[in-house]
Amino acid sequence: MIEALDDKSGLNGFALERLATALDRWATKENVPALVTKMGELSHLKVRHTVMETLGKLKDDNAVKPLVERLSIKEDLATASKALQAMGPEHGTAIEAEIAKVQAGSNKPLLIECCRILGAVGTKASVPVLTGVSTAASRQKQTDVAKEAEAALLAVKAR
Repeated sequence: MIEALDDKSGLNGFALERLATALDRWATKENVPALVTKMGELSHLKVRHTVMETLGKLKDDNAVKPLVERLSIKEDLATASKALQAMGPEHGTAIEAEIAKVQAGSNKPLLIECCRILGAVGTKASVPVLTGVSTAASRQKQTDVAKEAEAALLAVKAR
């Protein structure tokens, strides 16, 4: 069924969306490598996002790096973030390791989503990173980033 999920095959968008929805219900961890490949190949936004959400629900560490890589794509940022958050704290260590490699620079939406992800799944190892983000954002008067970093810190410390 995953092979049929191809937006270059001539299937219309509606059929692809229905197929992606079916995969969301029936996919297993065994399907993660194929879903990761499809995620990278699909240009149909809604179908790609459904695949990303499916990967989040499957909670497999093999999906972490490809999902973190999608954070740098503006159209995929929110969905990749939701998928990573859905993986839960039990995958926090793997997610933290990949988030640490993100070069957010001055990309505020990316910084904010990384804070949200770490707030949802981060371990105590996230505390120094989030503290640094909060301090730097406060110095630069980026109150929205500082607020998200502080919220993430509270969530991590509460776990």
